[in-house]
Amino acid sequence: MRECQQCGEQNQAVARFCVVCGAPLSDAGPALAPAPPPLVASAAPIPSAALIHGVGGNPVSTGRPSPPAAAQASAARSAPFEFPLDGPRTLVGFLVSFDNVDIGQYWPLHQGRNVVGRQGAATGLDIEIAHPTTSSLHAVLLAASKPARVAVEDTSSTNGTFVNDNLLAPGQRWDLRDGDRLRFGLFNTIVKVIQP
Repeated sequence: MRECQQCGEQNQAVARFCVVCGAPLSDAGPALAPAPPPLVASAAPIPSAALIHGVGGNPVSTGRPSPPAAAQASAARSAPFEFPLDGPRTLVGFLVSFDNVDIGQYWPLHQGRNVVGRQGAATGLDIEIAHPTTSSLHAVLLAASKPARVAVEDTSSTNGTFVNDNLLAPGQRWDLRDGDRLRFGLFNTIVKVIQP
């Protein structure tokens, strides 16, 4: 067993992230290098053989097209955005899905960390998804209210986190825009960001 340095929860020896708070476990080895800076998400599909930044900033080939040079330059210029992890739980947006419920279902996104995982699989989940392809601790949605901003970070999920059908590398953070399609394994959602 491995104890989380942030919340004290006992985790399995092979765990890389705490099942309660999602914090990286300190003795997980080289895979726990800091996540790369946020990428600028594009609403259009990315053209061929793209490289995404994996753990430690190492490029990982996705077999997808590379983004245009202007998008790459814009991504390189964008500085990492710090999300407030404490303070008031201000409503920033919603995660909406029509996968399991014909009339739709939604989860509020509050300022700070919003932990996503499979329903009933872990404690401390803010968004519980009833789908077998969603990991017990699948991803974290980070939100800020001023300016309204939401980002997703994959927490080494088994079946992957996808933004507009682009697979995120484990630990990769991706800035989201209103209307982006976000998939946890095979569970589809849409991000709605509230602009004051």
